[in-house]
Amino acid sequence: GKVGPNSIVLHQNAAESFRGGIEVDADWKATSRWEFLTSNSLSFNQIQQDGEVFKPVLTPSLLISCDVVYNISKSVYTGLNVRFNGKSYIDFSNEHQLPSYALLNIYGGVNWKGFLIKGSLNNVLNDLVLTNAVLGANSPLYFVMSGINGSVSLTYKF
Repeated sequence: GKVGPNSIVLHQNAAESFRGGIEVDADWKATSRWEFLTSNSLSFNQIQQDGEVFKPVLTPSLLISCDVVYNISKSVYTGLNVRFNGKSYIDFSNEHQLPSYALLNIYGGVNWKGFLIKGSLNNVLNDLVLTNAVLGANSPLYFVMSGINGSVSLTYKF
């Protein structure tokens, strides 16, 4: 049969499932230089199967992302992003979970003659973040997000 996201074999479709909640995206340009952005999700999710009710695998109930952007000029910007992921379960019995985490990221960019150069520095505080897991013989085996890391991209528009 099919295998679920945590290596558990799926034997049947869920009898009943429910996903509901609220999402809020907001952008506010406070001045010509300062912008504030946020994207948030609060949800209630459950599956009912064989008389049991449980939360879906890898589905946090709370997600928050907030940015503060400073436009240095019309073509240069920098920003700070804070992201929060709530806890989520890694098994259908809801016994094992990924803990919630918060990340701090810094980014910036330059627009110049059709080129967009962007860079980011992620997980600035070098936190240990567990992003996924599978069930081993006796306990969960976790996948760990990279510590502090970065990227640079170059885009050209013509």
